[in-house]
Amino acid sequence: HLAQEKKPRVSVELLGKCLDSGGMPVPAFTRSREQRDQYWRLWLETTLTRDLARFFRRNYDPDLAQGILLEMGKILAEGELPTLKHFSYPAIKLRTYLQAMEDIFLVRRVPCHPRGTGKEVWLLMDSGLAAHLMPARHGEGPTLALVRHLIWNEWHVQAECQGKRLQREYYKSIHGTAIDAIIDGIPVKIVASESDVGRRRGWAEKPLLGAMKTLKSKSGFL
Repeated sequence: HLAQEKKPRVSVELLGKCLDSGGMPVPAFTRSREQRDQYWRLWLETTLTRDLARFFRRNYDPDLAQGILLEMGKILAEGELPTLKHFSYPAIKLRTYLQAMEDIFLVRRVPCHPRGTGKEVWLLMDSGLAAHLMPARHGEGPTLALVRHLIWNEWHVQAECQGKRLQREYYKSIHGTAIDAIIDGIPVKIVASESDVGRRRGWAEKPLLGAMKTLKSKSGFL
């Protein structure tokens, strides 16, 4: 069955307010978008010129690192789950920089489930940072990206509170439709609007049902 009848404990309005601000202490409690953007600019400058540089003995280019993040913002704004093929940079250099960013917890790598056909995808560490890097913050693509980041962070927090380690996985079938996460063997697809969660097996339900069948899961979440 599709476990889509669950009632949220948090209102959509409150959730929307949290998307731009994210979960980092300073921007989360800053009401002004301009002040949040200024915080993220300074935070990124320090992170890229000091913290990330320590992972490179030589030939480190902070402008390249900044360019990768800005390009990731554009990809996310289109509602995509970024893989290496989405970027314009050479794959070897791109992977080197992304792996270093993962080491300092700037980005998160989400591998594809062994039963899937997709490549690893990369997400940012906070929805507030995603909002800062995306060229647009309104529309289906940006909203979907921000919700994905917020939900992934919530999953991580819940797992840590329970003393567990969250196994990051998503699923992609041979048909190319991505399921955002596999949590305890249950496929989860994040959708952009309530109209996608109806009684009909729409574009969002079909790939979820396919994932449930492949993974032999009795439940799935939209």
